[in-house]
Amino acid sequence: MFTPIVLPFIALARLLSVSPTNGARSPYGTATLQREGDYWALEFDGRVCRLRHAKGVAYLAALLAQPGRRIAALDLHRRVEERQPRPVEGAVEKPDSSEKIRLNVTRALRVMLRKIVAYHPSAGGHLAASIKTGKFCSYTPDPKLGIDWKVSIDLSQVAEPSGDALDPTVASSDSGHGT
Repeated sequence: MFTPIVLPFIALARLLSVSPTNGARSPYGTATLQREGDYWALEFDGRVCRLRHAKGVAYLAALLAQPGRRIAALDLHRRVEERQPRPVEGAVEKPDSSEKIRLNVTRALRVMLRKIVAYHPSAGGHLAASIKTGKFCSYTPDPKLGIDWKVSIDLSQVAEPSGDALDPTVASSDSGHGT
């Protein structure tokens, strides 16, 4: 026989173990990462934060747009670089090694994730636990959460496998949904 103190914990455990595939509603639902000029708006768990455009945010957008897919760090880098302004004519571009590119992609994602954790803990915690970096990068969320990301990015810019990101002055605002 369970004591009255234990019963609420059993009920909570049952609620948390329910998978969205069997009819339960996700506590997070839809999350968004949308480009708005020089910023990206990240909405998650009823809160919004604004991310200054940086390579780390662009890498994140590409990963969120294709959950579960492994994307080569080199491909992520190339697609983001294709969208950056071209160097001044006559300037010589130094080719980067694939290992240096892998490290730069990993560093950009990790720096950006740390900043999101600081300004939007629930989004940052979820993303930090779900983003994998290395030679291949991926966003692989816990399927029980059932999060559906809406990302404003042209998927044709991300190939198949083959700085300062947050503006703290506008980092966090409630969107009117919950806490």
